[in-house]
Amino acid sequence: MKKLFRRQHSKVEVALLEMNVADLYSMLDNEQLDFLLGVTDLYTGSWNICYLYREPLLYIPRLATPETNPSA
Repeated sequence: MKKLFRRQHSKVEVALLEMNVADLYSMLDNEQLDFLLGVTDLYTGSWNICYLYREPLLYIPRLATPETNPSA
């Protein structure tokens, strides 16, 4: 996927990095980033947010089985 994008948009620089969310927010505020992909929280800044997808966060205990938890 990155190779295809690179061929079609050779003048666009893309860096895929895993960083601390607070650092990413700071970089975005300081115009060091154009956009970021990540998990959103309740940030109330002036950014535009576009959800790529939404899914519920579920906790399933390690030892859970249908017998011990019928809703699992």
